[in-house]
Amino acid sequence: GYVKSRSCTAGAIEWWGAGGWSHATNLVAPGWVIDARAKGGVDRRPVSYLKDEQVEWLRVPCSPEAVRRTIEALESQVGKPYNFAAIAAFASRRLAALLNRDWRSDVSWFCSDLQGWAGEQGGAWPVLRTASVTLTPGDMRLVASARGAIKLNMPLFE
Repeated sequence: GYVKSRSCTAGAIEWWGAGGWSHATNLVAPGWVIDARAKGGVDRRPVSYLKDEQVEWLRVPCSPEAVRRTIEALESQVGKPYNFAAIAAFASRRLAALLNRDWRSDVSWFCSDLQGWAGEQGGAWPVLRTASVTLTPGDMRLVASARGAIKLNMPLFE
């Protein structure tokens, strides 16, 4: 899912990311998501925590095996911290380069970096060829669309 929020931080991510989305989350079971947040890092959360947000839920067509592997990749990262350097990467690509930031590093995560990495690991999409130091939620929304994502009316899991 892709989130538009009303917070100042979310507004900055939406603006710097130039995609209009401030958060990327991953539906992993009925009523549950795994995502990376500043408060709590990577965790399994009830989807209800997003009830007051504008969320666009998309389903990327892929095999049941790719879904299983992507969810396993996400679950393997639960407990990892949030990557605050990713916010700096939005504000300054030069600063991000100085920090030698690699969006695939699994030490800590920004929401859309986690989603991109897990999709690669699971085979939901091919390896993403990018020179970017971070993936924005808008970038991942574009990847999902390019893979033929289907818009859902509500958070479903099949």
